Amino acid sequence: MGKVLKIREVGDPIIEKECNEVDIKNINKNILDIIEDLKSTLDFGTGLGISAPQIGVNKKIIVVGAKKENIKYNDAEEIPITAMINPTWKKLSEDTDIQYEGCMSVPSIRGKVERYKNIELTYYNENGDKIVKQLNGFFARLVQHECDHLEGIVFLEKVKGPNGFTTVENIKKYNLKEEKTTNMDLICKITDEDIGEKSIEMEKPQLRLGARGIIIREDGKIAVFNKSNKNEYKLPGGGLEGKETPQEAFKREALEETGCKIEIIDTLGTIEEYKSLNNFKQISYVFVGKVIKDTKELNVTEKEKEEGAKLLWETPKKALELITKCSDKLVASKYSSIYSTKFVVLRDRKILEKYIEMNK
Repeated sequence: MGKVLKIREVGDPIIEKECNEVDIKNINKNILDIIEDLKSTLDFGTGLGISAPQIGVNKKIIVVGAKKENIKYNDAEEIPITAMINPTWKKLSEDTDIQYEGCMSVPSIRGKVERYKNIELTYYNENGDKIVKQLNGFFARLVQHECDHLEGIVFLEKVKGPNGFTTVENIKKYNLKEEKTTNMDLICKITDEDIGEKSIEMEKPQLRLGARGIIIREDGKIAVFNKSNKNEYKLPGGGLEGKETPQEAFKREALEETGCKIEIIDTLGTIEEYKSLNNFKQISYVFVGKVIKDTKELNVTEKEKEEGAKLLWETPKKALELITKCSDKLVASKYSSIYSTKFVVLRDRKILEKYIEMNK
């Protein structure tokens, strides 16, 4: 077991220095002792990650790890205690978000920091094995924060805007969370003309935000919802509820419609729908989620049961074929018109085309 050491705070010269790489061919007792000290110090404190310079060691080593109940971020999953030697990362997409960050080296202060949401991480473990992982969400944010320390950078240098700072007390008092805006590329806009209808001018249309996308199993098949009484095939997803973020909504919809707990592994972009006959605009945030647990418990509504809802798992190409072919055979239900369903089918076709194109 390592020693619990004092955390070096901002202003200490070692916090501002770029760290030296570890000789991977010589991971000796000294390096392993540093790692044990980092683990013990992290476990003793309130942080979720720690870097070697924070305990006064000029080496490129970090340790991360946290139980889910200790993480105050919306999309966080539990992170096992992991030591990383000479960690580096690269972005996998341009998607970012802005969240409040804190640091054990900057007591009591929090700041809004923009980070990449999807990264590829490369590091070496205690045995000198090279590890390459794809990370997203909070785990990706945490690694970027800790890697900054190894370059002599603290989060204060990256805070967004002159009013981007707050205190720990105010985070709790005012329930401050991540910004709702999600920086995602536009996949397409869908209007009445795209489904063969004539558009009329909309005046102050009703706005709805949704979250939907691809849910993929380990065997490569994706979830498709078939509403047989409407001859409709669609992807999982639905509207945001209350103060949900798009990520939270997608995870909830995935669990309700497929019975699967998922991890969001990528973002595809946004789709805007303009239904002028209904004076209605919808913006959908589109994600890719990987199944991490299948509970086998679907929460299908009475409305969906009446429409003959059934969950299928198909290859992406087969799913695209089903969704494309159904567009000319749609039947209205007492809950939705053919007009509205045509938007759903075209939207989900565009999502699948985007996903297949990105994964060629």
